[in-house]
Amino acid sequence: MSHHHKHCNHGHHDECCSHEHDSCCHEETEHHHHHDEGHEHCDFAKKLLELADEAWMEVLRDKIKANIVASSGANLDRLAKLVSESNGHRWKSKLANKKSCDDYQQKIADFFKHE
Repeated sequence: MSHHHKHCNHGHHDECCSHEHDSCCHEETEHHHHHDEGHEHCDFAKKLLELADEAWMEVLRDKIKANIVASSGANLDRLAKLVSESNGHRWKSKLANKKSCDDYQQKIADFFKHE
């Protein structure tokens, strides 16, 4: 009886299609709706590779950020301060406008209460 190595491309034939997991390759070829243990091993191995790709991109992103800070940090500090201060003034203005609007609405409501 030969075992076909259908879904595992990582080279561990014994792990995917051993006698203990005899149904691994046979069930997959005979009944495509079965989710066998060998396929789960392959899925896990694939997820690990995807995780490694994500980690690599995160490290690269951190290195790029560090490079930006090293080459433009002082300029970015000044820009961040400017934007932060402007945003603070904008929110103070918004809150003042909201209070003014609330006060106006309260005056209108009071007017109609006394009518």
